Amino acid sequence: MNRFKYALAESSFVIREGIKSLLNSYPNVELVEEGNTCEVLSSHKLDNSIDLLIINIPQLKEKDIKKIKWISGNHKTKIIGLTDNVCPQKWDNIFYEIIHINEADKSLYIDLFDKTFKNNPKENQNTLSQREKAILKHIAMGQTNNEIAENLFISSHTVMTHRKNITRKLAIKTVSGLTVYALLNGIVRIEELQ
Repeated sequence: MNRFKYALAESSFVIREGIKSLLNSYPNVELVEEGNTCEVLSSHKLDNSIDLLIINIPQLKEKDIKKIKWISGNHKTKIIGLTDNVCPQKWDNIFYEIIHINEADKSLYIDLFDKTFKNNPKENQNTLSQREKAILKHIAMGQTNNEIAENLFISSHTVMTHRKNITRKLAIKTVSGLTVYALLNGIVRIEELQ
């Protein structure tokens, strides 16, 4: 069985160790390079095909974006961005996913890594996780991101990330479209809608 190779570009030792700890629970996942952004992006190991690059967005410079685009384009490498704030919109489209490092909801990370490391990623590509279904229910009920966050005891960043994933998975961009989907799939009952 092939190994899933990843590189981790994050200057914080604690964050790196936390991510490595989560990824160590997956079989056949191998760390090939770790360090700060400059060290990892200048490594010759990235010239060999890696499957995943996890990188700290605020540490990126314009020249780093060119290297990341090259890695993504030449090797079909998935790139996960780590941030503690909002990603600059001009860079948003190069990331497979963006993780807010201050997130306390472990299921967000588990869902992301489960999706990333599945043997057949197309198989579960459009399937919503339990957390995404819970958020979709609240969206259909007309709640704002802040209201959903308050009701589910998660941050508004987590809600926004889940909303983005729901929209991408279902290819439905409007609240009314998401509401119809939730009704048709039994995620919400008509009586629960305002």
